[in-house]
Amino acid sequence: MNWIETMVQWAQDPLDERLEFINRNAPDSTQPYRRFLYHLAKYLLAAVCLEIGVESGATSAHLASAVSGIAVGIDWHKPGLDLAHLPFQWIDGDSTKVAVQVQEIVSRHGPISVVYQDSSHHYEASCIEWELYSPMMAPDGVWVCDDITPAFHDPLIDPPGKGMVQYFEERPGDKFLFPGLHLGNVIGVILRGEQ
Repeated sequence: MNWIETMVQWAQDPLDERLEFINRNAPDSTQPYRRFLYHLAKYLLAAVCLEIGVESGATSAHLASAVSGIAVGIDWHKPGLDLAHLPFQWIDGDSTKVAVQVQEIVSRHGPISVVYQDSSHHYEASCIEWELYSPMMAPDGVWVCDDITPAFHDPLIDPPGKGMVQYFEERPGDKFLFPGLHLGNVIGVILRGEQ
């Protein structure tokens, strides 16, 4: 078993009860991928974690509880959870247009160790996010993608034969697929370097 599979194993168990905010406000019992991201950030001693597509803020709470520096979330709307007491910065906007703001944070805190991409779920937008944010990552950074299934191909938006599966397969790095981490979906993990 390699180290990434160990993180997946750890994600099967509830987080330590001392993490009161997460356990009370961002329950993780139904979605092991959140615990997986928490363990990744802890293991990598992450200076910066980036979540692209925040929604409720539950995943951001997990990242911000584990990061040694700051967790950053990009979305069109503010997270539903109040994350003010955690090291978290929300950036309002289109992920393909706010890279300068993320770069400013990286300049102050260090490179991104963990990216969680849960945004458009479309091939071209996902490729643009990779091009913008992967250069800001630490050499041993981990890029985690949601929805790596054939169902995430929209013929009205995506190029013919190009969906999230093809997006994931085309990225450089060692890749792993974990269908059990996100209930009803598949999490893709890309290791950018040696851990």
